[in-house]
Amino acid sequence: QSAAIYLFDSGCRWGAFVGMICWGMVSYLAVLPLALFWRWLEERSVSLLVALTAVLVGVHLVHPYVFFVLALPMAALYLRARRTLGWRHHLLVVGVAAVTVLANLWWMLPSFRFWHYILDSGFYLDATIDFLVTDYLGLLQEPSVSGVMALRTSFRFLALGAAVLGL
Repeated sequence: QSAAIYLFDSGCRWGAFVGMICWGMVSYLAVLPLALFWRWLEERSVSLLVALTAVLVGVHLVHPYVFFVLALPMAALYLRARRTLGWRHHLLVVGVAAVTVLANLWWMLPSFRFWHYILDSGFYLDATIDFLVTDYLGLLQEPSVSGVMALRTSFRFLALGAAVLGL
């Protein structure tokens, strides 16, 4: 069944092509470091801080854009609690961030050579209204937006229509 879905929908294959499977997984897992950080701000437990560091390192290894998911809510939590934190706690927060960056340097440093490829990923799903027509007709308009796989939008609409009629 999963192979049929993979072959049926070029979006599934496009997701595998551009790393969206990792992005989906890390979007789901991003709740863990956020919850651990919130809990640490409440309890100030060393074991929570160690767990937070390990989870942050792990989710950044899965997909680096998790930084953009976590930065704003974690900064808001930190700013809310900043007056209740001692100087040691501030240093511990900086230490968690530093360990996360240091643990990911092995892939970050070489990837800066290929930054122009990373910048291209921002065009994914940046379609305009004319993509409705070209996708429906199975025409590939812009590979950086639609992907490089065959489009089967008309077949998907036919299958959707048959399902609606069946119901």
